[in-house]
Amino acid sequence: TVFGDTRLHIPVIRDDVYPAFFELSEHLLGLGRRKVIAVLGCSDSSPMRDRRRAVEDAFGRGAPVRVLEADALLRLKGKVFRAPAEVPEAVIVKVPRETDDSTYRTSVYHFAQRLFETGVRPDAMICSNDNAAIGVFCAAYERGIRVPADLALTGCDDDAIGELPIFDLTTVRKNITSACKLAVVLLLDQIRGGEGRVVEHLLPSQVVYRSSCGQLLLRKEEAQLLKT
Repeated sequence: TVFGDTRLHIPVIRDDVYPAFFELSEHLLGLGRRKVIAVLGCSDSSPMRDRRRAVEDAFGRGAPVRVLEADALLRLKGKVFRAPAEVPEAVIVKVPRETDDSTYRTSVYHFAQRLFETGVRPDAMICSNDNAAIGVFCAAYERGIRVPADLALTGCDDDAIGELPIFDLTTVRKNITSACKLAVVLLLDQIRGGEGRVVEHLLPSQVVYRSSCGQLLLRKEEAQLLKT
Protein backbone atom coordinates (compact mmCIF):
# COMPACT_ATOMS: atom_id res chain seq x y z
CA THR A 1 0.00 0.00 0.00
CA VAL A 2 1.16 3.57 -0.61
CA PHE A 3 1.07 5.86 2.46
CA GLY A 4 -0.28 3.05 4.63
CA ASP A 5 0.52 1.59 8.02
CA THR A 6 2.70 -1.37 8.99
CA ARG A 7 -0.15 -2.71 11.12
CA LEU A 8 -1.73 -3.90 7.85
CA HIS A 9 1.10 -6.50 7.67
CA ILE A 10 2.01 -5.67 4.09
CA PRO A 11 4.86 -3.57 2.64
CA VAL A 12 4.27 0.13 3.27
CA ILE A 13 5.51 3.20 1.43
CA ARG A 14 5.05 6.59 3.03
CA ASP A 15 6.68 9.96 3.35
CA ASP A 16 8.76 10.72 6.40
CA VAL A 17 6.90 13.87 7.41
CA TYR A 18 8.35 14.15 10.92
CA PRO A 19 11.46 16.17 9.87
CA ALA A 20 9.36 18.53 7.73
CA PHE A 21 6.76 19.19 10.44
CA PHE A 22 9.50 19.67 13.02
CA GLU A 23 11.21 22.13 10.65
CA LEU A 24 7.94 24.02 10.15
CA SER A 25 7.38 24.22 13.89
CA GLU A 26 10.92 25.47 14.49
CA HIS A 27 10.50 27.96 11.67
CA LEU A 28 7.35 29.41 13.21
CA LEU A 29 9.12 29.73 16.55
CA GLY A 30 11.95 31.51 14.77
CA LEU A 31 9.46 33.97 13.31
CA GLY A 32 8.24 34.81 16.80
CA ARG A 33 4.99 32.84 16.72
CA ARG A 34 4.24 31.70 20.25
CA LYS A 35 0.60 30.54 20.45
CA VAL A 36 -0.08 27.73 17.99
CA ILE A 37 -3.02 25.46 17.26
CA ALA A 38 -2.21 22.35 15.24
CA VAL A 39 -5.18 20.85 13.39
CA LEU A 40 -3.93 17.31 12.93
CA GLY A 41 -7.01 15.15 12.48
CA CYS A 42 -8.27 12.11 14.37
CA SER A 43 -6.44 9.31 12.56
CA ASP A 44 -4.00 7.13 14.50
CA SER A 45 -1.99 6.25 11.40
CA SER A 46 1.80 6.46 11.40
CA PRO A 47 1.91 9.66 9.28
CA MET A 48 -0.52 11.42 11.63
CA ARG A 49 1.37 10.26 14.72
CA ASP A 50 4.57 11.64 13.15
CA ARG A 51 2.92 15.04 12.65
CA ARG A 52 1.83 15.18 16.28
CA ARG A 53 5.20 14.02 17.57
CA ALA A 54 7.01 16.71 15.56
CA VAL A 55 4.82 19.48 17.02
CA GLU A 56 5.20 18.04 20.52
CA ASP A 57 8.99 17.83 20.22
CA ALA A 58 9.36 21.38 18.86
CA PHE A 59 6.99 23.13 21.26
CA GLY A 60 7.39 20.87 24.26
CA ARG A 61 10.39 22.86 25.44
CA GLY A 62 7.94 25.63 26.37
CA ALA A 63 4.55 24.95 27.94
CA PRO A 64 3.32 21.33 27.90
CA VAL A 65 1.65 20.43 24.59
CA ARG A 66 -1.98 19.40 25.07
CA VAL A 67 -4.03 17.20 22.74
CA LEU A 68 -7.77 17.99 22.71
CA GLU A 69 -10.89 16.99 20.83
CA ALA A 70 -12.40 19.84 18.82
CA ASP A 71 -15.49 20.25 21.03
CA ALA A 72 -13.38 20.23 24.19
CA LEU A 73 -11.13 22.97 22.83
CA LEU A 74 -14.08 25.12 21.77
CA ARG A 75 -15.58 24.88 25.25
CA LEU A 76 -12.42 26.49 26.66
CA LYS A 77 -13.17 29.66 24.69
CA GLY A 78 -10.70 32.34 25.76
CA LYS A 79 -8.76 29.94 28.01
CA VAL A 80 -7.18 27.79 25.30
CA PHE A 81 -3.69 29.12 26.04
CA ARG A 82 -2.53 28.99 29.66
CA ALA A 83 1.11 30.08 29.60
CA PRO A 84 2.30 33.71 29.57
CA ALA A 85 2.27 35.38 26.15
CA GLU A 86 6.03 35.12 25.69
CA VAL A 87 6.15 31.35 26.38
CA PRO A 88 5.84 29.08 23.31
CA GLU A 89 2.68 26.98 23.56
CA ALA A 90 0.97 24.56 21.20
CA VAL A 91 -2.39 22.84 21.41
CA ILE A 92 -3.08 19.90 19.10
CA VAL A 93 -6.74 19.57 18.17
CA LYS A 94 -8.42 16.54 16.62
CA VAL A 95 -11.06 17.75 14.17
CA PRO A 96 -13.25 14.94 12.76
CA ARG A 97 -15.25 14.95 9.58
CA GLU A 98 -18.71 16.31 10.36
CA THR A 99 -20.45 13.63 8.30
CA ASP A 100 -19.39 10.80 5.99
CA ASP A 101 -20.31 13.00 3.03
CA SER A 102 -18.54 16.18 4.12
CA THR A 103 -15.04 17.09 3.00
CA TYR A 104 -12.31 17.64 5.57
CA ARG A 105 -11.88 21.18 4.25
CA THR A 106 -15.50 21.96 5.12
CA SER A 107 -15.23 20.35 8.56
CA VAL A 108 -12.12 22.35 9.45
CA TYR A 109 -13.67 25.51 8.01
CA HIS A 110 -16.65 25.16 10.35
CA PHE A 111 -14.35 24.38 13.29
CA ALA A 112 -12.25 27.48 12.55
CA GLN A 113 -15.39 29.62 12.27
CA ARG A 114 -16.46 28.54 15.75
CA LEU A 115 -12.93 28.94 17.10
CA PHE A 116 -12.61 32.53 15.90
CA GLU A 117 -16.13 33.33 17.12
CA THR A 118 -15.00 32.50 20.68
CA GLY A 119 -12.31 35.16 20.41
CA VAL A 120 -9.38 32.73 20.45
CA ARG A 121 -6.53 34.19 18.42
CA PRO A 122 -3.61 31.84 17.81
CA ASP A 123 -0.76 33.51 15.97
CA ALA A 124 -0.11 30.34 13.94
CA MET A 125 -2.01 27.24 12.84
CA ILE A 126 -0.32 24.09 11.55
CA CYS A 127 -2.68 21.93 9.50
CA SER A 128 -2.45 18.24 8.66
CA ASN A 129 -3.03 18.94 4.96
CA ASP A 130 -3.64 21.75 2.49
CA ASN A 131 -7.41 21.18 2.43
CA ALA A 132 -7.58 21.87 6.17
CA ALA A 133 -5.38 24.95 5.78
CA ILE A 134 -7.64 26.35 3.04
CA GLY A 135 -10.63 25.85 5.37
CA VAL A 136 -8.85 27.83 8.10
CA PHE A 137 -7.85 30.53 5.61
CA CYS A 138 -11.47 31.06 4.49
CA ALA A 139 -12.75 31.27 8.07
CA ALA A 140 -9.98 33.73 8.97
CA TYR A 141 -10.75 35.89 5.92
CA GLU A 142 -14.40 36.15 6.96
CA ARG A 143 -13.38 37.41 10.41
CA GLY A 144 -10.89 39.95 9.07
CA ILE A 145 -7.93 37.92 10.38
CA ARG A 146 -5.00 38.52 8.04
CA VAL A 147 -2.77 35.71 6.82
CA PRO A 148 0.12 35.91 7.60
CA ALA A 149 0.19 39.26 9.47
CA ASP A 150 -2.20 38.04 12.20
CA LEU A 151 -2.11 34.30 11.60
CA ALA A 152 0.71 32.21 10.13
CA LEU A 153 -0.69 29.18 8.32
CA THR A 154 0.82 25.95 7.00
CA GLY A 155 -0.46 22.82 5.29
CA CYS A 156 0.82 19.59 3.79
CA ASP A 157 0.64 17.83 0.38
CA ASP A 158 1.55 20.80 -1.87
CA ASP A 159 -1.83 20.74 -3.63
CA ALA A 160 -2.08 22.98 -6.69
CA ILE A 161 -4.70 25.23 -5.06
CA GLY A 162 -2.16 26.29 -2.43
CA GLU A 163 0.01 27.89 -5.12
CA LEU A 164 -2.70 30.41 -6.02
CA PRO A 165 -1.58 33.93 -5.02
CA ILE A 166 -4.55 34.43 -2.69
CA PHE A 167 -3.36 31.49 -0.55
CA ASP A 168 0.39 31.24 -1.31
CA LEU A 169 0.41 28.40 1.19
CA THR A 170 3.51 27.15 2.97
CA THR A 171 3.29 23.38 2.82
CA VAL A 172 5.08 20.03 2.87
CA ARG A 173 5.76 18.41 -0.48
CA LYS A 174 5.48 14.63 -0.51
CA ASN A 175 7.42 12.39 -2.87
CA ILE A 176 4.40 11.01 -4.74
CA THR A 177 6.22 10.08 -7.95
CA SER A 178 8.93 8.09 -6.18
CA ALA A 179 6.33 6.41 -3.98
CA CYS A 180 4.31 5.23 -6.98
CA LYS A 181 7.41 3.94 -8.79
CA LEU A 182 8.51 2.01 -5.71
CA ALA A 183 5.00 0.60 -5.27
CA VAL A 184 5.08 -0.81 -8.80
CA VAL A 185 8.51 -2.37 -8.17
CA LEU A 186 7.31 -4.02 -4.95
CA LEU A 187 4.11 -5.26 -6.59
CA LEU A 188 5.98 -6.80 -9.53
CA ASP A 189 8.39 -8.46 -7.10
CA GLN A 190 5.50 -10.14 -5.29
CA ILE A 191 3.86 -11.19 -8.55
CA ARG A 192 7.15 -12.85 -9.52
CA GLY A 193 7.24 -14.79 -6.27
CA GLY A 194 9.16 -12.42 -4.04
CA GLU A 195 8.92 -12.65 -0.28
CA GLY A 196 6.84 -9.48 0.13
CA ARG A 197 8.37 -8.76 3.52
CA VAL A 198 6.56 -6.30 5.81
CA VAL A 199 8.94 -3.37 5.42
CA GLU A 200 8.22 0.31 5.89
CA HIS A 201 9.82 2.39 3.14
CA LEU A 202 10.23 6.03 4.23
CA LEU A 203 10.68 8.69 1.55
CA PRO A 204 11.98 12.20 2.33
CA SER A 205 9.53 15.12 2.30
CA GLN A 206 10.33 18.79 1.79
CA VAL A 207 9.05 22.04 3.25
CA VAL A 208 7.92 24.51 0.57
CA TYR A 209 8.08 28.02 2.02
CA ARG A 210 5.57 30.56 0.77
CA SER A 211 4.18 33.76 2.26
CA SER A 212 1.34 32.24 4.36
CA CYS A 213 3.73 31.46 7.23
CA GLY A 214 5.14 34.99 7.29
CA GLN A 215 8.44 34.08 5.66
CA LEU A 216 8.17 36.59 2.81
CA LEU A 217 6.72 39.21 5.14
CA LEU A 218 9.80 38.86 7.33
CA ARG A 219 12.10 39.25 4.36
CA LYS A 220 10.39 42.52 3.39
CA GLU A 221 10.78 43.85 6.95
CA GLU A 222 14.43 42.86 7.00
CA ALA A 223 14.97 44.59 3.66
CA GLN A 224 13.37 47.75 5.03
CA LEU A 225 15.65 47.66 8.08
CA LEU A 226 18.67 47.34 5.84
CA LYS A 227 17.59 50.43 3.89
CA THR A 228 17.37 52.45 7.09
